[in-house]
Amino acid sequence: MIEILDKKALFTNSRIPDYVLPDGLHKYELRGGDTEDFYTVEKSVLVNHSGTILMCEPLEFGKNDYIELDENTAPNFLGIDMSVSEFCTSSENKGNFCPYCTMVNGSFYTDVFKSPDSDMEITLSVGENKVQINVQLADGRTGILTTQAKYCPYCGKNIKNEES
Repeated sequence: MIEILDKKALFTNSRIPDYVLPDGLHKYELRGGDTEDFYTVEKSVLVNHSGTILMCEPLEFGKNDYIELDENTAPNFLGIDMSVSEFCTSSENKGNFCPYCTMVNGSFYTDVFKSPDSDMEITLSVGENKVQINVQLADGRTGILTTQAKYCPYCGKNIKNEES
């Protein structure tokens, strides 16, 4: 997690394709160079790509295709590791994303529930038109239930892709 331009964001060195992003999450790329780690924030960087950031709020570029970074606006790395699912459902982003149907197009949103009364662990995964439930018992036995899903079991949103 980083702070950049007075906003919280996720940072990765990798490039992230647009089709894996959930609705409401904005992707920007950082341009670097020989003398500085980060020169600009841009919608897309082909040469001197120094990282990708994901934000819940869109950035305003004005008339330019980029925002220049200086020592006051450069990314401040917060030392917090967080998944995209955790970021989308964090307290400051709560209400912007459904934790279960946020990740579609090949990715699952996963939540793990541990039973307080037994040694059973249940993993619920939702995405790509499927709900998958994995059960792990303390003695090592496991069970998996996968069903086709037309609606998100959490918010009721239609998660069935038109091509399906």
